[in-house]
Amino acid sequence: MMARRSEHTFMVGSYKTISGDTAKMQLALRLVEGIKASGLTQASTAAILQIDQPKVSKLMRFHITEFSILRLMRFLTLLGRDIEIIIKNPSNSKISSAGKLSIARKTDVRSH
Repeated sequence: MMARRSEHTFMVGSYKTISGDTAKMQLALRLVEGIKASGLTQASTAAILQIDQPKVSKLMRFHITEFSILRLMRFLTLLGRDIEIIIKNPSNSKISSAGKLSIARKTDVRSH
């Protein structure tokens, strides 16, 4: 049996992006928000992320196929962001469907 990837549509700025990898898009969104909020140029960002400026341009336009989730997470940490991964048990005792993966901003996360 072959698993079928679902596709999701995102509006990112004025860009409409279709991707089966929602976590990757959410990480890219947080990354671009961080770059814009910092006021860094693409050249400065490239130096911090240890990549060339054309790759920063791709990131800023959400052309992220060549970037893995781990690489996007590394970029976020290089920009001074903390990444926290929380694994929770299902809300009910039965496992009835696949779990979900979500990326939250720090303001979205409640203290634990």
